[in-house]
Amino acid sequence: MKKYSFFNKIKRQLISPSRPSTVLLSDILHSLTKPFINKPIHKPSNYYFSDQPIAIYDLRCSPITYDFAMFLYEAECFFKSKNYDFFHVIIIPNLPGPDYLEPTWQETTGYNKIITETHQNQRIFNLLLPLASMYQACKSVNLIHEVNIIQSICSKNNKIFPSNYDGFFLRTLCYQKIYKYEKSKIFFFGLKAQSTDLDQIKKWLTFNEIQQPFVSFTIRNYQHQYKRNSNIEAYLKFSEYLENFGIASVFVPDTDNPWNDNLDFSQFPIFWAGTFNLYQRQALYEIALTNIFPSSGVAALCWLNHSCSFIHSGICNEAYPENTGMKLHKSRGQNYGDQPFCENRGIIEWGAESFDSLKKSFDILLTKNPNLLELKIMNK
Repeated sequence: MKKYSFFNKIKRQLISPSRPSTVLLSDILHSLTKPFINKPIHKPSNYYFSDQPIAIYDLRCSPITYDFAMFLYEAECFFKSKNYDFFHVIIIPNLPGPDYLEPTWQETTGYNKIITETHQNQRIFNLLLPLASMYQACKSVNLIHEVNIIQSICSKNNKIFPSNYDGFFLRTLCYQKIYKYEKSKIFFFGLKAQSTDLDQIKKWLTFNEIQQPFVSFTIRNYQHQYKRNSNIEAYLKFSEYLENFGIASVFVPDTDNPWNDNLDFSQFPIFWAGTFNLYQRQALYEIALTNIFPSSGVAALCWLNHSCSFIHSGICNEAYPENTGMKLHKSRGQNYGDQPFCENRGIIEWGAESFDSLKKSFDILLTKNPNLLELKIMNK
């Protein structure tokens, strides 16, 4: 097992800082050393977007999760403050980092044992690229494996996000800034399903004889932090409750663990295409009356889509109890009960996921937006 000295931890914080004080210190060091370490290896051509706003998502320090959607939102807000309505995205695959870097959160939590390197590599194409292509302010998305090329691009371009990223000093998304942008209500284009996928969903609904408004239930069924998984009993009970109002239910199984004998939804339509196809999943969420999520990052598909309604429940859960969970959320700039990105189309339920919490949130949602039901019928 590697041993990480105090000196190595300092180097880790300087290259990939996570604390505000070390971010500031690293930025100062970056400004002093940039003329020496960022000399271009070759002259960038127009192909390298030398005059374009670029957001760089470096997988050496960033997760291959739905956090990427929040990164795109932060990048859009950042570039809007610079008077740019669009930006290009570059994704850097997870190249080997320096030996002195401490284990990542994936390693320390056992995430890598469940979501293997193969899964993570697939997620670049199944998760990150589709998210970027559906994000309206993203003009293009590119994979670049050579760090030397990235350093060359950065040396000739001052329109780089995150700030002071240069291929050597690493930066990733900052949830404190994300929620600061959200609280300031900066307009963002966000995510949008493509028309061809919306047409496919309408055909699927017709094939399954779903003519009335419906609610989608997204299943979390990971072995990793399994206490965050969906409360299936509550979902089934709430589905039966919705039937009394003529509202159908559609279930979307977990992408990474869809085959489970203990999950029986045979009495309800199962949208298998959305399990593996992010484009059609996004389209389903747009058409649904509202969308139910457990403590899962996939809710970002609705947080950042103005056409989606949602109920995101179980923010504080057994894996992240209220005391522990609130330390995490406070560090990100949130307080218990906050409702980011909700306005009149969403509800965040901070307590445990249950039938009562789902029913309460649904009632509040309809109170906030009494025309929601009529609008979804008309749009359908």
